[in-house]
Amino acid sequence: MDSLNNFVPFYIPLRNYAATELPQPPEFVRRAGRHLGEQMPPGWVEQVLSAGRGLILIDGADEVPEQRRTQVKAWISRLTADFPNSRFIVSTRPEATAEDWLTHEDFTSTHLLQLSDRGIDRLVRRWYRAAANAIADGDERDRIQGLSDPLLETINLERHLRRIASVPLMCALLCALHRDGYDVRRSDRQEVYDKALDMLIELRDTARGVSVDEIGLSRKDKISIMRDLAYWLRRNKLVDVDRTQVIAHLARLTRTLVHVDASPQSIYEHLLHRSGLLQELTVNVMSFVHRSFQDYLTAQAMIEADDIGVLVESAHDRNWQDIVVMAAGYASRPVQVRLLEGIVRRSDSEQENQRSLGLVAVACVAVVSDLPKTLQSAIEERAKELVPPTTMEEAAKLATAGPLVLEALEAKPPSTSAQVAAAVRVARLIGGEDSLRYIAKFKDDDSPAVRTEIVDAWQAFDPTEFARIMLPSIREITITNPSLMAGITHLTGVESLSLKFIDEDIDLSFIDAMPKLKSLEIESNAYLDLAPLVAASPKLESLTVTSNKHVYMRQLPDIKGLRRIGIGRTYFGTGLGILSKCVTLDILTLFGDADLATLQVLSGKTIRIAGAVRKHGGVEATNTIEIVLGGRLVERPTGSGPLLTEYRGG
Repeated sequence: MDSLNNFVPFYIPLRNYAATELPQPPEFVRRAGRHLGEQMPPGWVEQVLSAGRGLILIDGADEVPEQRRTQVKAWISRLTADFPNSRFIVSTRPEATAEDWLTHEDFTSTHLLQLSDRGIDRLVRRWYRAAANAIADGDERDRIQGLSDPLLETINLERHLRRIASVPLMCALLCALHRDGYDVRRSDRQEVYDKALDMLIELRDTARGVSVDEIGLSRKDKISIMRDLAYWLRRNKLVDVDRTQVIAHLARLTRTLVHVDASPQSIYEHLLHRSGLLQELTVNVMSFVHRSFQDYLTAQAMIEADDIGVLVESAHDRNWQDIVVMAAGYASRPVQVRLLEGIVRRSDSEQENQRSLGLVAVACVAVVSDLPKTLQSAIEERAKELVPPTTMEEAAKLATAGPLVLEALEAKPPSTSAQVAAAVRVARLIGGEDSLRYIAKFKDDDSPAVRTEIVDAWQAFDPTEFARIMLPSIREITITNPSLMAGITHLTGVESLSLKFIDEDIDLSFIDAMPKLKSLEIESNAYLDLAPLVAASPKLESLTVTSNKHVYMRQLPDIKGLRRIGIGRTYFGTGLGILSKCVTLDILTLFGDADLATLQVLSGKTIRIAGAVRKHGGVEATNTIEIVLGGRLVERPTGSGPLLTEYRGG
């Protein structure tokens, strides 16, 4: 992410434009705050974007009605054509758009993985640290801070909680529920949502000593109204809606609540400010705080209304599939059977939707239990017919069927790289020894997509055993999870290694087990002892160290054979002289500020600087000094020029 440090971010939530014109560059800042827009110099946004310093974050393509997504795509195409040197990131739920939706606009499609064990650990600890920091009382602050370890122990012991916690929103909800005294050990996803709704709608006010019935609405009334609002928005393909429309809808709804005397306006204001579920990000425009809550409430409303036929008819639609699965989990057993029988019948009769309907049926099985044997068998047969998966979305749905999918994959193996990568994802999500044995079939596959999936699967298994079986011949790898270091000595064939941790110490003694290592990149905020690297030379040719802490550069000349050195995220001052003793050094890259005066001792070396270049009088830099343009420049060459520019002092 360091490469993005010098960009100016512009956040564009598409849900704000679901029913209005899409924004043009001058509006990118005005949406962030009216006063910011008023202070902005005319043409400033266009200047930033034209200079290639813009990072445009377009969030929620799935939250725009499907009929408008062609318009959104054309808008993105115009922006990328007008500002080709800026960066664009577009987010969407995978079920809402095709994987190649923006491929023709030169976008690369990637998937946000579920949280690893390490990711869950970090999220939980940071959540409780943030919660504790907001508390003035010292004893209570210590109590809150101490809740992280018991919750992590529970998550590690309960496999179903591990699956729930792998989704960031659900993991945060578990943290909040555990803090408030809920026993989360036996909770499934539905129960987590139910408890979260209780907490947001009523118990939060109770805990604060605030009256919860000041407008005469019971918890049941509030839930009923929220369900109705969620379903109303979904039926009308709305992401947000003007508050006057909401109040008019509440006026119609509350006619059935004869025991409620409060006005629709009062009910709306109460739910907006006290429920924790509604928001007005734009003045007088209401939306739900999170799409997942809206979907879950919609699913409940549809079951309560007995709209099973609507669910069945919508089951092929990517925009409805999460709701269908949630509804299956919420429904009673007889209703579950009706719903799944309807989906199976549609799957049998509609060739064009057979695959998508089969995948939804398989996903529903994970949230229901005790189905009739004939229905269970019919869905299991469809799971077998759906292998091998062709996308990561299909892989996630198939994995919910468990080990029977592995058996089907054995009988019907994948044939393309995309299918192999998706099959590896299925095995990773299922887990267990059989999954590891299945993944091992592809350990010598050189496809980048397959290699990426195999490396990502590492965190789902015993790190030492997985590395021993799967990774001895891997040549290039990036490790971001410190727990995987337990197996790193088995990576005997690696030639390029990148370690990107946050605050953890890194013991580099493993380097002895990597005789082929030529390039090492380390990103960590901990102190780094580079002494073990001395024994690795002369094989090691390139070393990059990025750290907010002290980098002990006096060890570098002892690492014989280094041709390329990168050092970053600090101000170097006059401490670079030691590098003149690195006799084999050809290229030095500095990720930080540097004084040109201190670089004279490195005459004859190629120097690349990504940061502020500080010039003092009388400097005569040689033509071997090259400066990467970027960061906070003191000297700006005239004209745009190439990215890598020769700099002459004077």
